[in-house]
Amino acid sequence: MTKQILKFAAFAFALVMLSSSAVPAPGDQDQDGVADDVDRCPNTPIGVLVDPYGCPLF
Repeated sequence: MTKQILKFAAFAFALVMLSSSAVPAPGDQDQDGVADDVDRCPNTPIGVLVDPYGCPLF
């Protein structure tokens, strides 16, 4: 179970790093890689892992 969680966390981290190193999403005020019109957590601190809706994973 712990290995699965670690694999998921590593995958999520890689996904966020890849998306944040790309061109920023248009209208991404908190710079989490999720466009503001989709972002359900618009004030996520920079560097926090987020889900597809911009909310912190942990």
